[in-house]
Amino acid sequence: MAQRTISVLVDAASTAIGESASVIVNATLRAERDRAARGQALRTLLDGWDEVHGPVDEATGSWAAEAFDAAETRIVDGLA
Repeated sequence: MAQRTISVLVDAASTAIGESASVIVNATLRAERDRAARGQALRTLLDGWDEVHGPVDEATGSWAAEAFDAAETRIVDGLA
């Protein structure tokens, strides 16, 4: 496996409660890897649907983008 060097900032509060920096970094990297894998799986699924059903028309795409943005805002704002 190829290796990369990365730099991270670890919240002092996290280490103050007894978590080691390596545990925090490893958990964060795992979560990011899983997020990227889910994104790739979604892209593959959507590409397959495009092949079978054709691309989404502009009006439906705009509606879906607005609905997604609204849901994302609620999640970020802690309202979901």
